[in-house]
Amino acid sequence: MLLEAEKIGRERGALFVTLSTMDWEALPFYQKLGYSIEFTREGYEKSSRMFMLRKDL
Repeated sequence: MLLEAEKIGRERGALFVTLSTMDWEALPFYQKLGYSIEFTREGYEKSSRMFMLRKDL
């Protein structure tokens, strides 16, 4: 589904895609698909972190 969304974005002229995930979710999955960490937000319960990711199309 994510690859299809990227394809549609390219077809519509998008230059990049962004998404967010928590440290206990899917960070390695997104990194394997070419996403890189653009911003990290800390201060969540149990010292969790949120990552804003970006991938150039």
